[in-house]
Amino acid sequence: MLNVKDITDIFLGTGLGPRSYSIIEQGMISRFIEAKPEDLRVFFEEAAGVSKYKERRKETEQRMNHTRENLGRLDEVRNELSKQLDIAFPDCVKYKSPP
Repeated sequence: MLNVKDITDIFLGTGLGPRSYSIIEQGMISRFIEAKPEDLRVFFEEAAGVSKYKERRKETEQRMNHTRENLGRLDEVRNELSKQLDIAFPDCVKYKSPP
């Protein structure tokens, strides 16, 4: 079963090669001619198949950021538990030691 990521990968990987034929929709050539440099870059990256890897990189960076956030939260929890243990430990030792 295909998911959205699979479909995106299929479309991102359909770059135009120097020997391939393709059909260009009406008005597309005028969009190329009138395009700003930033837009041209997007067209060329798509044709070269670079956009597929850029999308994967963006997804990976998002996962890494989420992981960093989770590690930060875990560090906060660890610090809080450490504080609570420092407070509770002397009482534990006092009650465990024989009279």
